[in-house]
Order: sequence, then structure tokens, then C-alpha cells
Amino acid sequence: MKTLFAVASVSTLIGCSSMGAHANARTASDEAARAAELTALRVQFEEQEQELRTVRGQLALARAEVQELEGDKSLASERSSRGGRDVGLPWASDGQGELSMEPVLRIDGEVVDERLPTTAEIPEMPDFVEPLPAAASPREEVNVDGYRRALSLIREQRFDEALQELDAFASAHPSHPYTDNALFWSGEIHYLRHDYDRALAYFQRIEKLHSWENKAPDALYRIGQIYLRRGDTARAQAYFDKVREQFPNTAAARLALREDAS
Repeated sequence: MKTLFAVASVSTLIGCSSMGAHANARTASDEAARAAELTALRVQFEEQEQELRTVRGQLALARAEVQELEGDKSLASERSSRGGRDVGLPWASDGQGELSMEPVLRIDGEVVDERLPTTAEIPEMPDFVEPLPAAASPREEVNVDGYRRALSLIREQRFDEALQELDAFASAHPSHPYTDNALFWSGEIHYLRHDYDRALAYFQRIEKLHSWENKAPDALYRIGQIYLRRGDTARAQAYFDKVREQFPNTAAARLALREDAS
């Protein structure tokens, strides 16, 4: 009888031990599953957060594109009044001799509506001055359909195609009044993709080749932001200061005032 009781006790202990092991295994398995689920949720959250940032950037691009197209009814013929060079600022004509500067595109939500005088003032010439020779016939107007198409592609979030159009336009017309805009939008697309090396290359081309055209302050500000994200605070601050000093009355200068790279 004692032997049977002992066997039963041992069996009970073994059973309890086995049940405990199974319970521990289930607990460990449940914890691993919960940990995996939390990791997946964390990754999903980060992806959604990144997507939200991208969408915000795309909306900023779309708003800027609308702003630009509204001011871009038609690109005026390029005059030879500056020795055959392209004018330094993008300008458009309504066909009645009135000139207006293309609205400055948005950058981080900021926009400045700077325009040239709506009527060109022609000074009176003294009587003793000989009449000027007839102006040379304007050069053939450059087709900007590719540039406009690129802006439409940006609005449709077809960024790869937009980059192709922008690069083609900038390569074909390196000194056109809209070349700095094309370079800027190419850089902006890469900036939104966090491809800062390529973005920097485009913005630096504006700094080097189009240093006083209308996208120059925006490009300098972006260069400062890229250096700031890289941790190069000295260079970043130098560019923010440069924007404020060279282009004090621009949206980029106001944004640079908010930056503190020190």
C-alpha cells in the first residue's frame, strides 16, 4: 500500500512538473509573440510617421507649383538689351508691355510676393541725343513646356519623371531665367527623399551659377539645413547668416532667422 502511495505521489509530482514546464513554455511563447507584435507596431508607426512627413512635403511642393503656374501665364521673349544675355530674374509678359516677376515659390510654407513694377518707366531722352538704333529682333522664345510639365508631374507625385524633365530643361537651357527654378525643384525632390548628397549638389549649382537669381536664397537656406542635419553646425550657421545678409527681405531670410545651429 505504501509502495502504491509512493508511486502515485511521484506520478503526481512528475505531472505537476510537466504542467509547470508547459505553462512556462506558453508564457515565454506569449511574451515573445507580444514582443514581436510591439516591434511590428513600432515599425508601422515609424513608417506612417515618415509617410506623413513625405505627404506634407509633397503638399508644400504642390502649393508652390500652383503659385508658380498662376504667375507663369507666358514667358516673355528674351531681349538682347543686356548684350544677348538672359535677364537675371524670371519675368513674364501679358502681351501689353507689362512685366511682372514670377511669385517666389513657397519654402516651408513661407511665400513672398515680390513683383517688378507693373509698368516700365521710360526716361525722357534729351533732344541732343541721337536716336537709338532699332532693337535687334528678339531671340527665339525658349519652349518651357518641359518645365511646366515637370511641375505638373510634381503635383501628381511622379517625382522620377519630374526629375527627368527638370534635368533635361536645365541641361538644354543652362542660362535661361527658369534654370535656377528647375535646379531648385530637382534639389527639393531629393531633399524630401532624404537624399541629401544629391540635393546638395543641385543647391550648390544654384549657389555657383545662379547666385543672384530668385531661387538663390532658398537654395542657400536648404544648404544650411542639410549641413545642420549632418551635424556640421558651423557650416550650417554660415549659410543661414549668408541668406540673412545677402537676401534680407526674403522668405528664406526669415526662416534662417529661426534657425540656431550653434
